[in-house]
Amino acid sequence: MTPYAWAVDVRRQAPRDTALLTYEGWGHVAYPRSACTRGGVDDYLLTLRVPAQGSSCPAAEP
Repeated sequence: MTPYAWAVDVRRQAPRDTALLTYEGWGHVAYPRSACTRGGVDDYLLTLRVPAQGSSCPAAEP
């Protein structure tokens, strides 16, 4: 599992037009966990719109 601190560091080193969408739950693959995570990824893939800085998705109910 990639430590969250590593993801934050990659974001810090990346170009300005990037963002880190944080999932507030457990696990490595966040995409299928909630409508919020899917929406953030889908919006980017379909429109190239980057999530706002500091964006996060709450943990989904198990």
